[in-house]
Amino acid sequence: MLLCAAGTLGAMFTAPLGPIPLVGLIAVLFLPFPTGLLYSAAMLALYLVLRLIGGWFLTKGRGLDVGAGLLAVVAILCVGWAVPSQLNAAAGVGNGSVAPITPVALPESGRIALVSQGTTHQWVGCQSFCIALLLSGKLQAVDIALSEGVPAPLARLQGWRITARGPAGAESRACLRGRRDYSSIIRREREMRRDDFKGGTSIIWDDYVEPCFDVQPVEVDPAAQLTLVNYSRRDLEARDDRTGLNDDIELRRIIVPRGNAAPLVREAVGRTGLGYAVPLMIWPFGGTAASGGTFTPGLWQTRTMTMTYQWEVEANWWPMVDGGDALLDRTVDELDALLAAR
Repeated sequence: MLLCAAGTLGAMFTAPLGPIPLVGLIAVLFLPFPTGLLYSAAMLALYLVLRLIGGWFLTKGRGLDVGAGLLAVVAILCVGWAVPSQLNAAAGVGNGSVAPITPVALPESGRIALVSQGTTHQWVGCQSFCIALLLSGKLQAVDIALSEGVPAPLARLQGWRITARGPAGAESRACLRGRRDYSSIIRREREMRRDDFKGGTSIIWDDYVEPCFDVQPVEVDPAAQLTLVNYSRRDLEARDDRTGLNDDIELRRIIVPRGNAAPLVREAVGRTGLGYAVPLMIWPFGGTAASGGTFTPGLWQTRTMTMTYQWEVEANWWPMVDGGDALLDRTVDELDALLAAR
């Protein structure tokens, strides 16, 4: 009864905060009270029912009071955990996470194929990573293909083959020497240049990088060479408040050829969705923090992400290969040296 009184009093203070824009941390202090009122009221009601039923069959006394109280607390807590879990399961929103796939070693020669999401521009999804592969001196070429929908593991796609010029890319390096600063802002801190390069946000490919490499159209066969698939589809506009998975997909796939045998395919698929908080809780406000809202208690809903990813699509390439961070560092240092030589 004391908990119910405290929850009711706190909820009374919570209600006026809803219409106030930008209530900030003040509102956070009162978020637990509606949830506390729900749980304490349910426990009290169940306790009274158990106490009444128990009094018909058992000797009344302190033991009955304590037993009914403990049983009511445990039962309500279990219900508070089980109900949102079942609602999420029914909507297809799991509570677990998808383990990332094990990185693969880059081949010492030959070529590698990269497949990402896209429709029109051949460099979307692989600019920095492709430059790093081509300047590594280990590969003869990099094949790129784009897919509008989630690609089948061994489906052939139309794409492009990018080849570095000269032994170990020597001519391409000479071409890059003296070109515009790839980081777009001269003399930025190295870590900022590194982060920009990792995400592919600093590359001006068409005018400054592409002329230093040979590019030709090809049909990309995933079974013909080591193939990495980094597919991300995020439809923010299509999201709504219904419980369940969104159309967003994060796909990481590695296809390793094995001679005459079928290629080895490893993949991890992540999804995002809207589910109920576990254990069950109450979110007291409606509307937005900027415009103000109303005191409209409802079940607390949370966004679920089953696989960690970077918003910059290209940043997801590096963890897929052994020594990805070292490859990134070497490439940034080499480009810094080339640009400094202009």
